[in-house]
Amino acid sequence: MPEVSVIVPVYGVEKYIDKCIKSIIDQSFKSWELILIDDGSPDQSGAICDKYAEKDQRIKVIHSENNGVSHARNIGLDNAKGRYVVFVDSDDWVDPSYLQNLIERSSADDTVVYGNVINDYSDQRNSVVSFSYEDGQNINLDNDVDLIVKYRLPENGFPIAKLFSREIIEQYKLRFDETLSYHEDHLFVLNYLRYVKSVRLSDSPDYHYEHRNGVSSLSKRRHPADKLINASEKLLTAIEQGNNRWKIVDKRYLARLYTFLGLNQLMLALKNATAENICSVGIAMRRYKSLFKNYYTPNHRVYRVIPIFISLYGEYLMKPILQWKEKRS
Repeated sequence: MPEVSVIVPVYGVEKYIDKCIKSIIDQSFKSWELILIDDGSPDQSGAICDKYAEKDQRIKVIHSENNGVSHARNIGLDNAKGRYVVFVDSDDWVDPSYLQNLIERSSADDTVVYGNVINDYSDQRNSVVSFSYEDGQNINLDNDVDLIVKYRLPENGFPIAKLFSREIIEQYKLRFDETLSYHEDHLFVLNYLRYVKSVRLSDSPDYHYEHRNGVSSLSKRRHPADKLINASEKLLTAIEQGNNRWKIVDKRYLARLYTFLGLNQLMLALKNATAENICSVGIAMRRYKSLFKNYYTPNHRVYRVIPIFISLYGEYLMKPILQWKEKRS
């Protein structure tokens, strides 16, 4: 049995998948399996994956209809055999020490390892390391609230650059929420944290997150209001469940957390609302009226007024305006 299952969802990356796969083959740690899930790629990505599988028995390719990254990752989890699970995105790559550094810092199945990430840019900007971690630092999720805040652990929702226990994933039936198209990865990580005792940090930035000009990004897509409401409610629930354990009382950090994970999604839902669903957005925003009042910290002051306007049933004033705009378009 392999020690680590490396799961890579693949879609439309024929220019980059070679580098990704080669970087995993070149790992100094050798006890791994690589599961490549071709999510109905319209290009040659799937065929490239098949060629590698023919040469290396540790590589398995699963071809699927296009159902999105969460579905692809879940297929990977359903087929994983390793003690640990690691996720890599198909247009990124990792240094040869990537798996070794994660494994060396793992002490038990109830400890999740947070690795570091280096951001590489295609426009000649210098690479930037994401996190300032103290290597080997162990953070108890029941007692070390100051360290949880210092390292902003709840904000790090990357499934990449982490070492997960497959036993915990299977025991608690953890999967990516396929009803979400926004922050579904963050929700998976938050749910996983409920079942581990501690987080151990690695400061080695050996995961290369590639930022490419002209490449479409999920964060830049227009998400429907109903999807954003769904994401907001699930994220806010996960934060509440987590903080029942973490006991974070730092209001400045809670404001950052609630704004980033929940309230911003509702504001984006308002921005993307149509005449048909604007009232649903208003109902959702009023449900979290106290969170908006106590914790919402937007980048621009004027945005603080918008939730107050909606709390006065302002969406009913907006509905005819949206209807007029939709008729004109």
